[in-house]
Amino acid sequence: MTTTTRDRCTLGAVVSLSDGNDWTVQAVTDNFTALVRPITERDVEAWAEWREANGLERDEHKVGQLQYTVIDWSRELRGPCNLSGWGWGDGTYTHEQCAEMLAEFEAGVLDISHRNIWPI
Repeated sequence: MTTTTRDRCTLGAVVSLSDGNDWTVQAVTDNFTALVRPITERDVEAWAEWREANGLERDEHKVGQLQYTVIDWSRELRGPCNLSGWGWGDGTYTHEQCAEMLAEFEAGVLDISHRNIWPI
């Protein structure tokens, strides 16, 4: 595990983000990096508590399912894409799918969700 800096985000590297979790680099472009990690029991419990406190229905997140985040190096922030539901592709987040997603970020088609911005 390494602390996240742009030069450490190479394909397949495992890096630690500000949330304290280890993420695996799936794709890299000049301005963006896509990372994934499996959802943990702690994640599921935290999301359930938040959703209940906010009067929302329970999510279908499952332990072991992959989640992703995208780093925008120019703005020094990260988060999911701005599509409704924040998902992209079929949820497998392969290297190829993440590269396609980042191409859409580079083209300006996608952006980081303004509702779920996190520090790197």
